[in-house]
Amino acid sequence: MSRIRHAFHLAGLAIRTRVVTGVAVIGPLAVTVWVVRFLFLRIDGLLQPLLYELIGRRIPGAGLLATLLLLYLVGLLVQTIGGRTLLHFAERILLRLPFLKDVYGSSKTIMETFTNPAGKGFKRVVSFEYPRRGCRAFGFVTNEVELADGTIELAVFLPTTPNPTSGYLLFLPSTDVEETTMTVDEAVKLIVSGGVVLQRPFASLVPGAKAWSADGVSVVIDADADADNNAGIDPRS
Repeated sequence: MSRIRHAFHLAGLAIRTRVVTGVAVIGPLAVTVWVVRFLFLRIDGLLQPLLYELIGRRIPGAGLLATLLLLYLVGLLVQTIGGRTLLHFAERILLRLPFLKDVYGSSKTIMETFTNPAGKGFKRVVSFEYPRRGCRAFGFVTNEVELADGTIELAVFLPTTPNPTSGYLLFLPSTDVEETTMTVDEAVKLIVSGGVVLQRPFASLVPGAKAWSADGVSVVIDADADADNNAGIDPRS
């Protein structure tokens, strides 16, 4: 009986985890779609009758253009001192509401992390062995920390698949990570797709990285050698 209860407990935890993950992914997107749709319907509903009165016809797409213009002006406004003050006041109100504070807070954090133009989000993509030797993982460098002895450690965010908004924060010696040529956008697509979307050959993403063949033998991947192999040329000759 205890085994059955334990199995139901594990199943409940798994279901709850999947539901929370789904909400974390869909929530910010749904809020964004709802806000844009709400603005479009209201603006288009007011603009089209006005255009008909002025020029005697409706203009398809005018509501969409007006909505985009409004969003642009709001973005321009919050860059001013008065706009930032107004935004902070509105945020304080939202962050006190029970449900909206979670949705708004997570949405804002995610958007700032992925789109921050000042470089305060993900700086670059690196590769390292995790969770054991022979397994390769990709992470985003978020910060660099200098220790007392002068060595540098990297703060690396290791996202989960297929939801990159959750993951683990690792502090790794800079000597244990390998730089990649992968952009943040490419890495996000790779993670969300579960490895299906790989826009470039692996060798070009991590030059000089080690891969593992099916029999567990470690081989060094070289971009030039990989190209020769694809062309049918033996790199050892």
